[in-house]
Amino acid sequence: MSPTVDGLVSVIMPFLDARPFINEAIESVLAQTHPAWELWLVDDGSSDGTADIARAFAAREPGRIHLLAHPEGANRGASASRNLGLGRARGEFVAFLDADDVWLPDNLAEQVARLGAAPEAGVLCSRSVYWHSWAGPEAGRDFTPPHRAPEGQPIPGVTFLARCIQGKASVPCPCGILVRRPLIEQVGGFEEQFPQLYDDQVLYAKLFLSTRVLLDPGCWARYRRHPASTTMTAEREQRFRPWRLAYLTWLEQYAGRDPAAAAALRPALRRELWRCHHPLGDWLLDQATFLVRRLERVWGR
Repeated sequence: MSPTVDGLVSVIMPFLDARPFINEAIESVLAQTHPAWELWLVDDGSSDGTADIARAFAAREPGRIHLLAHPEGANRGASASRNLGLGRARGEFVAFLDADDVWLPDNLAEQVARLGAAPEAGVLCSRSVYWHSWAGPEAGRDFTPPHRAPEGQPIPGVTFLARCIQGKASVPCPCGILVRRPLIEQVGGFEEQFPQLYDDQVLYAKLFLSTRVLLDPGCWARYRRHPASTTMTAEREQRFRPWRLAYLTWLEQYAGRDPAAAAALRPALRRELWRCHHPLGDWLLDQATFLVRRLERVWGR
């Protein structure tokens, strides 16, 4: 464990063939108004020259921007790459920024101030723009999902987790969270059996079951939507259902270590596991939910 530097934010940025975007992501860290940060760039086996860009930034900001890679340039996935960065982190806080996302200049300053004022919370989650317009107005309209959970005061993490599992609350983007480093070390970081999909939600589950969570209405991050992203590729290839089943199965076992947590999550997990095992029933439930929401909008006019 590295010695902690008070007020310092350790920013972890894994990358894999992110040449079109990584300059903008790193520049958004350099533009932060919060002066105390370090950036750990982790090469996950890139072959498109992204590592050369990262190396140039590390040479430009020695001691502040660092480049790491897996042995023999291996591709180990996002979870292992973030864990590699976490192993070197020295900050009081940890933040995550993927190589295709960006922060607004006040992101770290606002998050550090707000989490610092809530000592009982181990995690702060702010909102993020789902950013389509970076590619032009024809690419789609930007939107910012609401938390759909109480904001402004720390709430039990298990309560928020149960809502996220059922889709009753918005799952935070990695670029929108700030975590106290001792907490992330306490829970053991990321689970490397989830290399790409649900890697973030697995970590959230471990954190939320261990602390109170501060949901903040502020929005200082842009979560870029583009066809080559891991999420959109998985959507096209219909890989979400098996990975969601793997996540829910893992969570049921993990939460089972704590009887209180298991009891709090049991109704949500049973419902969502049933939906994973019954695709037709899941589809019918989605259609019914869509119809109800549409009727509510019509009646609300």
